[in-house]
Amino acid sequence: MSFLFYITLIIAIILLKLLQTLIIKKKKMYYKYIDKSKDVSKFDYFQDFDGNWLIKKIEYKSLLIKYSNDEDLKKYVNQIKFISIFTIFLFILLLALMLFYTSL
Repeated sequence: MSFLFYITLIIAIILLKLLQTLIIKKKKMYYKYIDKSKDVSKFDYFQDFDGNWLIKKIEYKSLLIKYSNDEDLKKYVNQIKFISIFTIFLFILLLALMLFYTSL
């Protein structure tokens, strides 16, 4: 197998890990700041692990206004935005590599 195949495989694994991290961070922020009625355990963050959390719309600006002194919230929002942008970049790179690999 070629070197390009292994690079594509590594990028795909990193992409899946980042998507998992993004879902967990969104769940943590949602249950800590938005839906406080549910008592969430560590196991609950890995339960119902589906793609709906990737597209779940969270109003970051209103949360930042409501909890303006909370540094953890600012950290969560910045991390979620960075991971979202980086996963889009990796996905595009992965598609380009796969197209290049198939055209060889």
